[in-house]
Amino acid sequence: MGEIKNPLVSIIIPTYNRAELLKRAIESALAQTYKNIQVVVVDDGSEDNTPEVVQSFKDSRIKYIRLQKNSGRPAIPRNIGVMNSDGEIISFLDHDDYFLPEKTEKQVNILKSNPDAGLVYSSALIETDNGTKLTKMPELKGYVYKEMLKFPHIYFITILVKKDIVVQAGLFDEKRTITDDTKFLVKVSKITNFDFISEPLCIINRKTSDINRLSTNKNLQIKEFLNLLLEFKGEILRELGKEELSFRFNRLAWTSYLLGYKNLALKSLILSFLYTKNIRDFAKATLVLLNLYEKYMREKYHPEKLEEFRT
Repeated sequence: MGEIKNPLVSIIIPTYNRAELLKRAIESALAQTYKNIQVVVVDDGSEDNTPEVVQSFKDSRIKYIRLQKNSGRPAIPRNIGVMNSDGEIISFLDHDDYFLPEKTEKQVNILKSNPDAGLVYSSALIETDNGTKLTKMPELKGYVYKEMLKFPHIYFITILVKKDIVVQAGLFDEKRTITDDTKFLVKVSKITNFDFISEPLCIINRKTSDINRLSTNKNLQIKEFLNLLLEFKGEILRELGKEELSFRFNRLAWTSYLLGYKNLALKSLILSFLYTKNIRDFAKATLVLLNLYEKYMREKYHPEKLEEFRT
């Protein structure tokens, strides 16, 4: 994307059966202080009154795309949204979250002032049943590919990215159910520089009644993250070394054990062992992990149930 004084920004909103929340998301997109926007709503086969909610806005800036059947994978409506967008710049908004009014304007200004950056992200506020709080975000600026290979947590709705960078990165991996956004950010970080705004510019909804089923599926999250590590292990080895890769697998093993996913924990431990440099430290960490898991199982299950897990 060349220098454009007032670039069109396409805000892509994938949605599925969340009509009661979608209205707020669309309203927040249309209320941006930056006015040269397009809102692309991709309906992933909703069976509720989503069409009526979208059509109620009667705003020419909204483009509505309805899929006949639910894809079950967030990457698919995201890709469809990108391919049907007209903007030079793209941002993504989940149907249960919403933007603060100045998000687009402030992020576009960053891209204008820093032509080497193809992506800018920001801090965010988390809205829970107990109120709203600021979430900590890693502050990554410049060429951050090595840091992104450590998979730092960046909330995806905080990003704003040049469309040509999205296309160059190969869009989103449609085989993934949860980690398509994480993989996408790693690929983008290899292509372009990042910039960051510490000010929170969006609200992430984490109220119990509104949490998406996929976001709470810890077993699936761990499986996909393990696959992500395996997919990028060659680049992690080259850029960060064996110790970092071993650490990533070991940390995943800890998480798996504490959540009770024994098979995933064992697989992750074996992979950590394959890449470790310090066998003694690895053995100590493994023993601590096993002791913690024993304690976890005793607290969760009665003694007679614990014997069932040992057999």
